[in-house]
Amino acid sequence: MPIPSFSPAPGISLTTADTRYGGPVSVLVYGADKTGTNDSTSAFNSAIIANPGCDLKVPAGTYLLDNLNLPGNASFKLDAGATLRHKAASVSYGMIIPNGYSITIDGQNGGTLDGNYQNQNRATWTRIIYGSILSGQSVVVKNCHIVNSAYAAINISTFGGYCEMSNCTITNQAESTTGTDLTSIIFIGIGQSGFKGFLRFNHNIATAAAVPSTYPGGGPG
Repeated sequence: MPIPSFSPAPGISLTTADTRYGGPVSVLVYGADKTGTNDSTSAFNSAIIANPGCDLKVPAGTYLLDNLNLPGNASFKLDAGATLRHKAASVSYGMIIPNGYSITIDGQNGGTLDGNYQNQNRATWTRIIYGSILSGQSVVVKNCHIVNSAYAAINISTFGGYCEMSNCTITNQAESTTGTDLTSIIFIGIGQSGFKGFLRFNHNIATAAAVPSTYPGGGPG
């Protein structure tokens, strides 16, 4: 018996129909360039706006991003071979800017976050993720390869929010500190009146200078 074809109801696109069942929806649908040639920031923004609360699929390839101010909560699922790379000669403070929204980036043990510090104007100031979150919000980075980051690759001011880095590898980091504590070099979580949130590290491995070779997990929390 042949399998019947499916068409969405009038006025409903396939991408909209996908979000009703939790996705994931590919960022390629919204014009993201996986060749690493063109800036994909606006395409990622469009995908977030059109698919609130949906997992966004990032297929294999290289995507240039810069100052991605999240317009809402976002969850990215990186396929093996997918790289989010900070655009060269950036004048912003970070590749991804949460600023009051929750974000989850799951590299699924094959995705990469590339700070591209070698091609930045201010290597010691650019971050992969930079911004602030409030109570009930979170920044979670897991199962990712983090490469070519400046000091504090992920720098979050948190006011009761939750920050987590789990099962990540960190290599080729541009050091601007003599510290040896992974919690101060890779991930910073502070509030203006002192740290008020939750910070967790679990099974991360760092191989940059002045960073311990392993960080077995647990961490402050």
